[in-house]
Amino acid sequence: MLFHNRFPTQPANMASAMIPFTNPHGGIVIGAGGRTLKALMTRFGCYIESHKAQHDQNRPLPYFLIQGPHEKAVNQATIEIYRLLNTSMMNGEKKLKADIEELVNESTHAKLLVHERDEKISELETEVEILTEKMQTDDTKTSVSIWKPRRNWVKTP
Repeated sequence: MLFHNRFPTQPANMASAMIPFTNPHGGIVIGAGGRTLKALMTRFGCYIESHKAQHDQNRPLPYFLIQGPHEKAVNQATIEIYRLLNTSMMNGEKKLKADIEELVNESTHAKLLVHERDEKISELETEVEILTEKMQTDDTKTSVSIWKPRRNWVKTP
């Protein structure tokens, strides 16, 4: 169907391929203003277009449709598109790993702050107990009420 528009003299060994992809990785194949896609079509002599997911046709992911005059050209274009998609996925994975490492560092820092505050609270509670005992044994027998902070007031960043 599409071959008639792109290749008016249809060779007998016309070939096509479909490459599914996930967003946003298809953008690397299309390129800014479609430049990468146009360069691929020129380089391999194939027609390549991007399609949205077609759930009614059992195509749950967007995909690239590659059509060419022979199987070799379509296979070469397919390999290059897979290479570009793989590069995009590896770059995305690298960014995710860096984000995870940053979150782990922030979490570790927050845990250390909470631990330091808990130690300080424990020290102050011990000091309050000592002062309370000292006041109780004092000859003047002065009664004093001492306020103890709750521990759940600490917010982590």
